[in-house]
Formats: sequence, structure tokens, C-alpha cells
Amino acid sequence: MKNIPVYLLRTACLGAAVLLAACGAAPARKAQDDSVLPKLALDRWNLLIAHHAEKAYDYLSPGTRTTETREKYASEMNDRPVHWKSVDYVDHKCDDADACTVQLRAAYTVAMTARIGKDVSAVTILWERWIRVDGHWYYLQDRPATPAPKAAKPAASGH
Repeated sequence: MKNIPVYLLRTACLGAAVLLAACGAAPARKAQDDSVLPKLALDRWNLLIAHHAEKAYDYLSPGTRTTETREKYASEMNDRPVHWKSVDYVDHKCDDADACTVQLRAAYTVAMTARIGKDVSAVTILWERWIRVDGHWYYLQDRPATPAPKAAKPAASGH
């Protein structure tokens, strides 16, 4: 009979340890399908419209984030002469399970006060590339290619 309290104590401790381990475990992140793209694209743009590019930075692909700092991205995006007014989702099409193009309609104004005396407003269609990395979607920023350095001219020969 003396072993019953020890047995119960061991069982209770083991049960408590299992419960604590289960509570502390991080929930598994579910892979996102392409149905989240409209929300992600609009959330990103709403941050840009509100001049919170430092938060929109988190939507950039992991590869882009390795080449550009949050501060530089925020400065470039928040200080543009284009003032985005609104963005609406239009459609998206996927090439495969991990790459899609999202189509958006954006209204904006450009400060032209110095040249023509007023701001110019317009609406444009945007196509954004989104990729899925490790089950989550990211905006793949379109950057112009950096031109290759010009080759040095060969020295003139005396022949």
C-alpha cells in the first residue's frame, strides 16, 4: 500500500509534464493556398497608402529582404512623388502552385505643382508577382536589372 501514493504522484507528474509540453508547443503553420492573395495584396497596399512601408516590408520575398534593408525600403517607398489613393483587387492567375500574378487597379496622384500648377490624378492597372516560399506567399518586388559594368577599352597598340 505504501507504493500507491508514489505511483499516483509519478503518474500526476508525468501527466502534468505532457500537458505543459503540449501547451508550449507552437501550432503548426498551415500552408496558404492562393485564395489568400487578394487579402495579402490589399493589406500590403493599404500599408503603402498609409505610408507604413516599414510594415509592408514584411510582405517582400525572403530573397528581396536579404538584399534591401527595412529602412531603405521604407524611405524609398514613403518618399515617392506618387501618392497612392486606393487599390482594388481585380484578379489573379497562377502559373503553378507556387507562383501567381495578382492584378490590381490603383488610383493615384502625382504632385506636378511646380510644372503645371496642380496635381495630376490617374488610375492604372498593376500586375504583381507573388511567390510561395515554405508555404507562405510573398510579393516578389520587380526591380530593374542593374546594368553590367562597361568593359574597359583595350589600349591602342602601336602597330
